[in-house]
Amino acid sequence: MKIIGPLFTRCFTSDLLRNARRSAFALVRKQAVVGGLMSAYSQDRDYRVGHHGAYVVPPSGFGANAQAFKLDKAANSVVLFKDADLEILAFEVDHGPVKPAMGYLFRYKGRSVLISGDTRKSANLEAHAAGVDVLLHEALAPNLVSEIGGIAQAAGRPALAQIMSDIQNYHTTPSEAAQIAENAKVGLLVFNHIVPPIPLSALEDLFLQDARNRYSGALRIGQDGDFISLPAAGGAFTVSNRL
Repeated sequence: MKIIGPLFTRCFTSDLLRNARRSAFALVRKQAVVGGLMSAYSQDRDYRVGHHGAYVVPPSGFGANAQAFKLDKAANSVVLFKDADLEILAFEVDHGPVKPAMGYLFRYKGRSVLISGDTRKSANLEAHAAGVDVLLHEALAPNLVSEIGGIAQAAGRPALAQIMSDIQNYHTTPSEAAQIAENAKVGLLVFNHIVPPIPLSALEDLFLQDARNRYSGALRIGQDGDFISLPAAGGAFTVSNRL
Protein backbone atom coordinates (compact mmCIF):
# COMPACT_ATOMS: atom_id res chain seq x y z
CA MET A 1 0.00 0.00 0.00
CA LYS A 2 2.87 2.41 0.71
CA ILE A 3 3.55 3.09 -2.98
CA ILE A 4 -0.05 3.72 -4.02
CA GLY A 5 -0.33 7.27 -2.64
CA PRO A 6 2.82 8.55 -4.39
CA LEU A 7 1.66 6.76 -7.55
CA PHE A 8 -1.51 8.86 -7.51
CA THR A 9 0.54 12.03 -7.78
CA ARG A 10 3.36 10.78 -10.02
CA CYS A 11 1.03 9.49 -12.71
CA PHE A 12 -1.14 12.57 -13.11
CA THR A 13 1.98 14.70 -13.61
CA SER A 14 3.26 12.43 -16.40
CA ASP A 15 2.80 13.45 -20.04
CA LEU A 16 1.84 9.88 -20.90
CA LEU A 17 -0.65 9.26 -18.08
CA ARG A 18 -1.87 12.58 -16.77
CA ASN A 19 -5.29 12.71 -18.44
CA ALA A 20 -6.51 9.25 -17.47
CA ARG A 21 -7.34 8.18 -13.95
CA ARG A 22 -6.14 4.65 -13.26
CA SER A 23 -8.11 1.72 -11.92
CA ALA A 24 -7.11 0.32 -8.54
CA PHE A 25 -8.39 -3.20 -8.06
CA ALA A 26 -9.30 -3.83 -4.43
CA LEU A 27 -11.12 -6.46 -2.46
CA VAL A 28 -14.52 -5.15 -1.39
CA ARG A 29 -13.39 -4.49 2.18
CA LYS A 30 -10.28 -2.61 0.95
CA GLN A 31 -12.10 0.01 -1.13
CA ALA A 32 -11.93 2.39 1.82
CA VAL A 33 -8.13 2.29 1.60
CA VAL A 34 -8.18 3.76 -1.91
CA GLY A 35 -10.59 6.49 -0.84
CA GLY A 36 -8.53 7.21 2.27
CA LEU A 37 -5.32 7.58 0.27
CA MET A 38 -7.01 9.93 -2.21
CA SER A 39 -8.19 12.04 0.70
CA ALA A 40 -4.73 12.03 2.28
CA TYR A 41 -3.09 13.18 -0.97
CA SER A 42 -5.78 15.70 -1.92
CA GLN A 43 -3.78 18.67 -0.61
CA ASP A 44 -0.77 17.54 -2.64
CA ARG A 45 -3.03 17.47 -5.70
CA ASP A 46 -4.34 20.97 -5.02
CA TYR A 47 -0.83 22.37 -4.53
CA ARG A 48 0.39 20.85 -7.80
CA VAL A 49 -2.64 22.06 -9.78
CA GLY A 50 -2.35 25.49 -8.21
CA HIS A 51 1.33 25.76 -9.05
CA HIS A 52 1.45 24.23 -12.54
CA GLY A 53 -2.09 24.78 -13.81
CA ALA A 54 -4.81 22.33 -14.84
CA TYR A 55 -3.39 21.84 -18.35
CA VAL A 56 -0.09 20.48 -17.03
CA VAL A 57 -1.60 18.50 -14.13
CA PRO A 58 -5.30 17.96 -14.88
CA PRO A 59 -7.24 17.18 -11.70
CA SER A 60 -9.17 14.46 -13.55
CA GLY A 61 -5.99 12.39 -13.76
CA PHE A 62 -5.39 12.32 -10.01
CA GLY A 63 -6.01 9.23 -7.91
CA ALA A 64 -7.71 6.00 -8.90
CA ASN A 65 -11.12 4.46 -9.32
CA ALA A 66 -11.52 1.57 -6.88
CA GLN A 67 -12.81 -1.49 -8.74
CA ALA A 68 -13.99 -4.04 -6.21
CA PHE A 69 -13.55 -7.75 -6.76
CA LYS A 70 -14.48 -10.88 -4.88
CA LEU A 71 -12.61 -14.15 -4.77
CA ASP A 72 -13.96 -17.26 -6.42
CA LYS A 73 -13.92 -19.50 -3.35
CA ALA A 74 -13.74 -22.64 -5.44
CA ALA A 75 -10.67 -21.47 -7.36
CA ASN A 76 -9.24 -19.19 -4.63
CA SER A 77 -8.56 -16.70 -7.43
CA VAL A 78 -10.14 -14.12 -9.72
CA VAL A 79 -9.25 -12.64 -13.11
CA LEU A 80 -8.77 -8.89 -12.67
CA PHE A 81 -8.00 -8.02 -16.29
CA LYS A 82 -7.83 -9.85 -19.59
CA ASP A 83 -7.39 -8.83 -23.21
CA ALA A 84 -5.80 -10.40 -26.27
CA ASP A 85 -2.28 -10.20 -24.81
CA LEU A 86 -2.43 -9.63 -21.07
CA GLU A 87 -4.11 -11.46 -18.20
CA ILE A 88 -3.82 -10.47 -14.53
CA LEU A 89 -4.97 -12.97 -11.93
CA ALA A 90 -5.28 -12.42 -8.18
CA PHE A 91 -5.20 -15.42 -5.85
CA GLU A 92 -5.37 -15.88 -2.11
CA VAL A 93 -2.25 -16.47 -0.03
CA ASP A 94 -1.80 -17.05 3.71
CA HIS A 95 -0.70 -14.03 5.74
CA GLY A 96 -3.01 -14.50 8.73
CA PRO A 97 -4.11 -12.63 10.75
CA VAL A 98 -4.15 -10.42 7.63
CA LYS A 99 -7.13 -11.75 5.69
CA PRO A 100 -7.55 -11.82 2.83
CA ALA A 101 -4.02 -11.47 1.46
CA MET A 102 -3.32 -11.70 -2.25
CA GLY A 103 -0.65 -12.77 -4.71
CA TYR A 104 -0.73 -11.82 -8.40
CA LEU A 105 -0.01 -13.72 -11.60
CA PHE A 106 0.73 -11.81 -14.81
CA ARG A 107 0.61 -13.56 -18.20
CA TYR A 108 1.68 -11.66 -21.31
CA LYS A 109 2.24 -13.11 -24.78
CA GLY A 110 3.29 -16.49 -23.51
CA ARG A 111 5.44 -15.24 -20.62
CA SER A 112 4.48 -15.20 -16.95
CA VAL A 113 5.48 -13.54 -13.69
CA LEU A 114 4.05 -14.32 -10.26
CA ILE A 115 4.34 -11.94 -7.30
CA SER A 116 3.78 -13.64 -3.95
CA GLY A 117 2.84 -10.66 -1.84
CA ASP A 118 3.25 -11.15 1.91
CA THR A 119 2.60 -14.78 2.82
CA ARG A 120 3.75 -17.77 4.77
CA LYS A 121 4.36 -20.91 2.70
CA SER A 122 1.22 -21.30 0.58
CA ALA A 123 -0.01 -24.34 -1.34
CA ASN A 124 -2.33 -22.12 -3.35
CA LEU A 125 0.62 -19.97 -4.40
CA GLU A 126 2.61 -23.03 -5.41
CA ALA A 127 -0.29 -24.24 -7.55
CA HIS A 128 -0.56 -20.90 -9.34
CA ALA A 129 3.23 -20.73 -9.78
CA ALA A 130 3.37 -23.90 -11.87
CA GLY A 131 5.66 -23.28 -14.85
CA VAL A 132 5.95 -19.49 -14.48
CA ASP A 133 8.99 -17.78 -15.96
CA VAL A 134 9.69 -15.64 -12.89
CA LEU A 135 8.59 -16.12 -9.28
CA LEU A 136 9.06 -12.97 -7.21
CA HIS A 137 8.72 -14.30 -3.67
CA GLU A 138 9.02 -12.65 -0.29
CA ALA A 139 11.50 -14.16 2.20
CA LEU A 140 12.34 -13.86 5.89
CA ALA A 141 15.45 -15.51 7.34
CA PRO A 142 14.49 -16.74 10.84
CA ASN A 143 18.12 -17.32 11.84
CA LEU A 144 18.97 -13.64 11.29
CA VAL A 145 15.70 -12.29 12.67
CA SER A 146 16.11 -14.39 15.83
CA GLU A 147 19.61 -13.00 16.24
CA ILE A 148 18.24 -9.47 16.06
CA GLY A 149 15.57 -10.40 18.58
CA GLY A 150 18.15 -11.72 21.00
CA ILE A 151 20.22 -8.56 20.72
CA ALA A 152 17.10 -6.44 21.28
CA GLN A 153 16.19 -8.44 24.39
CA ALA A 154 19.71 -8.07 25.78
CA ALA A 155 19.56 -4.33 25.13
CA GLY A 156 16.38 -3.97 27.16
CA ARG A 157 14.02 -3.62 24.21
CA PRO A 158 11.45 -6.35 24.85
CA ALA A 159 8.85 -4.94 22.42
CA LEU A 160 11.27 -5.12 19.51
CA ALA A 161 12.32 -8.59 20.60
CA GLN A 162 8.68 -9.68 20.60
CA ILE A 163 8.14 -8.25 17.12
CA MET A 164 11.17 -10.16 15.84
CA SER A 165 9.55 -13.31 17.21
CA ASP A 166 6.02 -12.58 15.97
CA ILE A 167 6.91 -11.80 12.35
CA GLN A 168 8.44 -15.21 11.80
CA ASN A 169 5.14 -17.07 11.72
CA TYR A 170 3.50 -15.28 8.78
CA HIS A 171 6.32 -15.06 6.27
CA THR A 172 8.16 -17.60 4.11
CA THR A 173 11.76 -18.66 4.67
CA PRO A 174 14.21 -18.63 1.75
CA SER A 175 14.37 -22.43 1.92
CA GLU A 176 10.58 -22.74 1.75
CA ALA A 177 10.36 -20.35 -1.20
CA ALA A 178 13.13 -22.27 -2.96
CA GLN A 179 11.22 -25.53 -2.47
CA ILE A 180 8.08 -23.93 -3.89
CA ALA A 181 10.08 -22.80 -6.94
CA GLU A 182 11.52 -26.28 -7.39
CA ASN A 183 8.15 -28.00 -7.06
CA ALA A 184 6.51 -25.54 -9.46
CA LYS A 185 9.36 -25.78 -12.00
CA VAL A 186 9.88 -22.01 -12.03
CA GLY A 187 12.37 -20.49 -14.47
CA LEU A 188 13.83 -17.81 -12.16
CA LEU A 189 13.34 -17.25 -8.44
CA VAL A 190 13.85 -13.69 -7.21
CA PHE A 191 13.61 -12.89 -3.51
CA ASN A 192 11.99 -9.61 -2.49
CA HIS A 193 10.54 -8.16 0.73
CA ILE A 194 13.83 -9.35 2.22
CA VAL A 195 13.81 -9.55 6.03
CA PRO A 196 16.18 -8.50 7.42
CA PRO A 197 17.81 -6.34 4.72
CA ILE A 198 21.09 -7.71 3.39
CA PRO A 199 23.50 -4.74 3.12
CA LEU A 200 26.55 -6.85 2.19
CA SER A 201 26.90 -9.66 -0.34
CA ALA A 202 28.94 -11.54 2.28
CA LEU A 203 25.70 -12.04 4.23
CA GLU A 204 23.79 -13.65 1.36
CA ASP A 205 24.68 -17.23 2.29
CA LEU A 206 23.52 -16.62 5.86
CA PHE A 207 20.24 -15.33 4.48
CA LEU A 208 19.74 -18.11 1.93
CA GLN A 209 20.80 -21.03 4.16
CA ASP A 210 20.09 -24.16 2.03
CA ALA A 211 17.89 -22.43 -0.57
CA ARG A 212 20.36 -23.06 -3.40
CA ASN A 213 20.32 -26.78 -2.61
CA ARG A 214 16.51 -26.91 -2.69
CA TYR A 215 16.08 -25.12 -6.02
CA SER A 216 17.92 -26.19 -9.15
CA GLY A 217 17.04 -23.12 -11.24
CA ALA A 218 18.37 -19.58 -11.36
CA LEU A 219 18.08 -17.73 -8.05
CA ARG A 220 18.61 -14.07 -7.19
CA ILE A 221 18.27 -11.88 -4.12
CA GLY A 222 16.46 -8.88 -5.53
CA GLN A 223 18.16 -5.49 -5.50
CA ASP A 224 16.87 -1.99 -6.12
CA GLY A 225 17.25 -1.29 -9.84
CA ASP A 226 16.98 -4.91 -10.99
CA PHE A 227 15.64 -5.20 -14.55
CA ILE A 228 14.43 -8.56 -15.84
CA SER A 229 13.64 -8.87 -19.55
CA LEU A 230 11.45 -11.69 -20.89
CA PRO A 231 11.24 -11.63 -24.71
CA ALA A 232 7.60 -12.02 -25.69
CA ALA A 233 8.55 -14.31 -28.55
CA GLY A 234 10.24 -16.69 -26.14
CA GLY A 235 13.85 -17.39 -25.34
CA ALA A 236 16.10 -16.81 -22.37
CA PHE A 237 15.48 -14.01 -19.89
CA THR A 238 18.15 -11.47 -19.09
CA VAL A 239 18.82 -9.85 -15.73
CA SER A 240 20.60 -6.52 -15.27
CA ASN A 241 20.69 -3.71 -12.77
CA ARG A 242 20.06 -0.10 -13.80
CA LEU A 243 21.42 1.64 -10.73
